[in-house]
Amino acid sequence: MVFRQCRRACHLGSVVYKSANSSLSSRTHLRILSERYLLQTSLRYVATDRSKVEYTLKMLKEDLVRQDEEARKRKLVPATSTEGKKTTIMQKIVHELKHYYHGFRLLALETRLSAKYMWRVLRGDTLSRRERKQLVRTVSDLFRLVPFSIFIIVPFMELALPIFIKLFPNMLPSTFQESSKEEEKLRKQVKVKVEMAKFLQDTIEEIALERRSKAIEAKDSKAVEFAQFIKKVRAEGGYVSNQELFKFSKLFEDELTLDNLSMSQLRSLCRLMSIQPLGSPEILRFQLHLKLRELKADDRQIASEGGVDALNTLDLQQACRARGMRAVGVSEERLRDQVRSISRIHGCFGNE
Repeated sequence: MVFRQCRRACHLGSVVYKSANSSLSSRTHLRILSERYLLQTSLRYVATDRSKVEYTLKMLKEDLVRQDEEARKRKLVPATSTEGKKTTIMQKIVHELKHYYHGFRLLALETRLSAKYMWRVLRGDTLSRRERKQLVRTVSDLFRLVPFSIFIIVPFMELALPIFIKLFPNMLPSTFQESSKEEEKLRKQVKVKVEMAKFLQDTIEEIALERRSKAIEAKDSKAVEFAQFIKKVRAEGGYVSNQELFKFSKLFEDELTLDNLSMSQLRSLCRLMSIQPLGSPEILRFQLHLKLRELKADDRQIASEGGVDALNTLDLQQACRARGMRAVGVSEERLRDQVRSISRIHGCFGNE
């Protein structure tokens, strides 16, 4: 009897203890669940804020990269940070075939157009400046096509074509030139012209310093003024008017004529005017004389066809490049002023 009562008391105690532990564990479990939910919520919001910040930074970075690329294109500076996609051999072959197909097609169209211009010349008509340039370019392309056709006619000779193109880049007609290679060529020409222009500026400055050291009378104080003018132009890189040129041209008398220039000065001037500096000084002077006569005739033809205002942007850039003047990175009005100033010196536009 006593044993049964003790057994019931132990059973009741165990039940009470289990109920107490179960209530405590449930409260603890609820607290853990609530803390876990709060932690997950906070982490989710933190991740969301972080993703927004990363997205904003990514967009800002893309904008900076796009602005840099646009600046490089405007300044004709090659982009070094971008890596081109790798192309397979088959893609290169297809690209070259398309390139030569379009080149021959464009050459055929230009030949057909130039044949009409030639027929007009034979009948005694006068061609415009643009039509004349088109005719000259097409005829020169046809003459270049003669050695180029040998690589197509002779079997397996086309395998050596890339080597000859690398050695003689002007062997191909103008219709086969790629835009990227043409831009690279223009960048190199601009770099060479800038270096030659700096060399010629140094030469003129040395002549002015010699004049200033020999100055005795008050009228020779123009040499000092010219030296200051050269420093100002080199520091600011501004535009020089014809009045300033005529003002200081009397200072040099006959020292800057072609007959009195040295060999280094003649070569620099040839590079500035896009002439190959090959040969003796007499040959270089003859080529420069021909170039000046050609530019003067071109200025007269521009004046007879409506003046500088009738030229478009491409014609203005070509005219400035042919005259050794800056043609890239300047406004259209600046291009017109440059061509107009040279034409005024030649006496084509008078006081326009």
